[in-house]
Amino acid sequence: MVLKSEVKAINTNTHLTEENFSTRLRQARIDKGLMIKEVAEICDIDKNSLSGLELGKYTLTKNNLEALEKVFDMSLICTEGYEYFILHYDEFIKKLIDFKIKYGYKNLGKILGVHYRTIESWINGKVIKIKTYSKIKNKLEHYNLIP
Repeated sequence: MVLKSEVKAINTNTHLTEENFSTRLRQARIDKGLMIKEVAEICDIDKNSLSGLELGKYTLTKNNLEALEKVFDMSLICTEGYEYFILHYDEFIKKLIDFKIKYGYKNLGKILGVHYRTIESWINGKVIKIKTYSKIKNKLEHYNLIP
């Protein structure tokens, strides 16, 4: 069994240049010499869920991201797309709040193409689902809301 303190001491200089999150996550685990089961135990994530992330069958959640940070430098793994967005979600919320102050919930909802209560739920802690993110990504980029 690998202890959390041992994992943090492992240093890898591998550059994760693979083209997608799933492949970069898998490569980071392999570079550290860890099995899926070991990472799952350290991070308190179901090993099937971790395997699903590595295979691209599951979408990264904020909770999984925070758990995986116990083992990996997620800024090297979450370099683009939805995973990058989730990694920087707190920055997005700060920008969204500033935007909401300027335009109000209802106008912001119209601008982004979502119901204003959806925006309210994001500000109150709910994380944008990948389907919604994909739908409004261009608008988020246009209004500089993606960190």
